[in-house]
Amino acid sequence: VQHWGRLHLPNSQYVRTTWKEIVNNVSRMSRNVKFMFDARLRYREVLYFFRHKVNNYIHTLAVISLYSLENAFLLSELSGTVWACQAQGDNTLIVINVKTILTCVAMIPHMFSIPDANSLQLYLAMDKLGIDIGNMRGVGSGDDNSDDDNDHDNDEVLHQEKRVDLPWPDMAWAGHVSQVRQYNLTKRHRSCKSREG
Repeated sequence: VQHWGRLHLPNSQYVRTTWKEIVNNVSRMSRNVKFMFDARLRYREVLYFFRHKVNNYIHTLAVISLYSLENAFLLSELSGTVWACQAQGDNTLIVINVKTILTCVAMIPHMFSIPDANSLQLYLAMDKLGIDIGNMRGVGSGDDNSDDDNDHDNDEVLHQEKRVDLPWPDMAWAGHVSQVRQYNLTKRHRSCKSREG
């Protein structure tokens, strides 16, 4: 499977991936996104993008790690303005169609001094200011497509097509996700051995 490192959204944002940002020590973080999952808003970290042919149509897909559902206590106490989630790592890897991605977001680590959440490392979800207004006016986000990882791989940018209803089978993609987990475990093991050496 060929991996892809960036996705260009219709709002002109560029979604990047863990695959590129961590391996190449990129300082900026643009790999967290907001998307629709089971008819509700969710947040997740993108590992990488790839393409797969299903029913004679080539779909652009993403391997992602889901953040938890929003902390209900914080959401209620703060009048629905704070979406705080837990990172779940490789335990929640799934494959999705990139057409469900809405925007690139920031997931900011924060410790809330609230009894229900003081023992948890939570991530505060924040959209780019003005992104919704810009979308309504047809103005892009102003993100650049610079080669932050300095790998000169300019052809790694995918473009999200207009969201239309396409045949999309109900598949778990369990085999592919299993391979991703094994790849991550092997990579971490090698990284630990190199640090020990």
